[in-house]
Amino acid sequence: VAIYGTQKKDTFLIKSLGKKRLRINVSQKNRSLYKRVFHKKITQEIQLHGLDGKDEFIFKGKHRPAIKFRIMGGADQDKLK
Repeated sequence: VAIYGTQKKDTFLIKSLGKKRLRINVSQKNRSLYKRVFHKKITQEIQLHGLDGKDEFIFKGKHRPAIKFRIMGGADQDKLK
């Protein structure tokens, strides 16, 4: 699954919901652009594309998810938290 941000500053919130589920929220200035829960049975890998803008990738949760995810930043400086 490929998830794309916008040309502006986006926030990607990646939260593990146990070992086999992962929630992805993409927002911009308190406006939700994308929200979905992924399950290991269905999704093997998620690609997050920040595109342009100073994007922020925030990781939360106690468990390391079984779903692989890759982050591709854009031209501007992005932050990983």
